[in-house]
Amino acid sequence: MYELTLENIKNRIRIDVDYDDDEIQYLLLPSAKKEIKGAVTSDEDFYNSSEEVKALFNLAVLNTIGHNYENRSTTTQFERVEIARSSLAHIQALRGEYAKWKSANSSTE
Repeated sequence: MYELTLENIKNRIRIDVDYDDDEIQYLLLPSAKKEIKGAVTSDEDFYNSSEEVKALFNLAVLNTIGHNYENRSTTTQFERVEIARSSLAHIQALRGEYAKWKSANSSTE
């Protein structure tokens, strides 16, 4: 299982320096997790329901961290996008998986 460790995050978003470690670990990582969970569900059981869901969640978090790290400034020569388009795709996929999971785990009694 791929874990969201500081080292793995830095490798994925190609950061070779150490001076941003605290920002990544204590600001970007928890914020990205909260952002994704806020868009899908806060039900922790869902995120632990399968390896596919865990992988999709981790990828969405990594994309969000990378996007937020690269777009720290409000001024840029490029179009500013509030959330990475790839993260939106992952969020939509997670929402679909959540709907299936919720349906399979709800009681009709």
